[in-house]
Amino acid sequence: MQMPFTNMENLPPHRHLDSSLVRSIALLLSASLAWPADASSVAVPAAPTINSVTPGDQMVTVAFTPGSQGGAAIDQYSVTCTDKITAKTATNAVSPITVSGLTNGTRYTCTVAAHNIGGWSPESSASNAVMLASVPSCTLTATPVVIASGSSATLKVSCTLSNTTATLTATDLTTQKTITLPEVTLTQDKVNNTATGTTNVSPAVPTQYSVVGTNSKGSGDAATAGVYVCNTSPYQDYPGLRVSGDATSQTFEDSVGSDFIDGGAGIDVVRYNCNRDSFFITRDTVDNLWIVSSRAEGADLLTNVEWLQFSDEPLVLDLAGNAGKAFRIYRAAFARTPDVGGLTYWIGRMNSGTSLEDVAAGFVDSAEFKTLYGTSPSNTAFVTRLYNNVLGRTPEQGGLDYWVGEMNKNGKSQRAVFAAFSESPENQANVLNNVLYGKPYPAFGALPAPTGLTATATGLTINLSWTAATGATTYKVYRNGGNEPLATVTTSTSYSDTVTAAGTYTYTVAACDAAGNCSAQSTPASATTTSDASAPSMPTGLRVDATTSDSVTLSWNAATTSEGVTYYMLTRKEGNTTKLFYSNVASYVNKEVSPATRSLSGLNAGYANHVESG
Repeated sequence: MQMPFTNMENLPPHRHLDSSLVRSIALLLSASLAWPADASSVAVPAAPTINSVTPGDQMVTVAFTPGSQGGAAIDQYSVTCTDKITAKTATNAVSPITVSGLTNGTRYTCTVAAHNIGGWSPESSASNAVMLASVPSCTLTATPVVIASGSSATLKVSCTLSNTTATLTATDLTTQKTITLPEVTLTQDKVNNTATGTTNVSPAVPTQYSVVGTNSKGSGDAATAGVYVCNTSPYQDYPGLRVSGDATSQTFEDSVGSDFIDGGAGIDVVRYNCNRDSFFITRDTVDNLWIVSSRAEGADLLTNVEWLQFSDEPLVLDLAGNAGKAFRIYRAAFARTPDVGGLTYWIGRMNSGTSLEDVAAGFVDSAEFKTLYGTSPSNTAFVTRLYNNVLGRTPEQGGLDYWVGEMNKNGKSQRAVFAAFSESPENQANVLNNVLYGKPYPAFGALPAPTGLTATATGLTINLSWTAATGATTYKVYRNGGNEPLATVTTSTSYSDTVTAAGTYTYTVAACDAAGNCSAQSTPASATTTSDASAPSMPTGLRVDATTSDSVTLSWNAATTSEGVTYYMLTRKEGNTTKLFYSNVASYVNKEVSPATRSLSGLNAGYANHVESG
């Protein structure tokens, strides 16, 4: 057999090769297999990129994309998942890789490394933390999210864990009451360990749908999706309309896309050919803009516009001017949205110099007002009904005594007291909440709003408490002006909210009766959370206490922190790769080490909220 290399004279002197070894080398080379003289000179692969991390029952499945292979083909991948205390690793030649033996109810982050004959790549960036799901985790999407009246949308439910059943609920966003419940049947995919299903819905009102997945181990968190009802298309088909008004009172009609409308002087109205509940309205006080947005029409920027006319109701934006005063007193008198003709009439009267008290007289003397308040109520009965009807709550004794005293002793008229209630800070706040967040006004005779709301922050947790409202069976907690309640409390007058970031958070609480009728929201209460006060001190005195052929026993001086040390993080260098290990005490046995090839390069301490020392 002819050798593929023939210069045997270049071998070092006195070096003799065993003939069988020579034959083996020749055979390998004749097969054209690349075998570098020094594997350490081969470039290691680049770090892979994690695409997804799917939690399961005591396991996590990690899908990834390889990086460049380096100087030789990749022969295996290693996935390591850790809960900051312990770590588990699994290997395979291809993606995805499943790491088993994990703990349900625990959050894990994962990394991936690739290997070739040159060694291990750097580890990938850590994944987002995932909670191991012994119970299902579901998502819910609606397509489309805006429909015409009588049309339908498709709800799609997707759940991890194939042994999942799903329960759908539907809530009318205008009344916050449960309406007809849709049904959905899930199809199991045992290969991918998922369950999916679809159902069609045709809501007559804007509706929020919610799904909860359930299996033998329990129920997961709810996922939500909204479907909004808009009867017709926008009035105009000019995307990105920009228009400015003049000094007269004008009416502008909305267009598709995101528009900019400057009404100029006068009483200006923008008409939207869709119901109020299809829109979100926010206020930019810095630039004096109102932002009117919907999923169907984009976000319109409005300035110098006094009110909006939706297909079902008007909404006043000029809350400080005559339009706002007329809107409030109309709603306070009749507990309903003003009709456009009536609102225009009273705004015109006030613009011509009629006082608010004289406008109030027109309402107090009306037949509709007397039907709601009585033809000749006593002063106590009249004031009590103002509290019930205008503010949506029962009167506190001090307030009742004050206003009855003003009427009995100081001769205050019904119209004067009614005007004062209409312009009270509490009623102004109710109207502002309706404009900004679409929150319903207090219903006539509704439960009183909870009082005494307090918010106290400890770290990232805010503890709320309030005074019970008479007749309430549940309480709804709202955060930062959200349209949907953060939580519903059924057995107490307190709630704890743990947030993910430091900052100031504002809360309100509404009381609800057994029929689902809810009060106005309480006076807001705010608290500011802070991140953890300080990192633990640097651990010192790292030492080797014992060694064996495949392990090293380490210990060190314990770190200190006011929060208490929860874990220590150790780093170990292996060529171009850094390995992480965790211990909840000031010692660690590092196993599976090779003599003279690995070294410990760092030691950090951390506590429960993951602040680490340097």
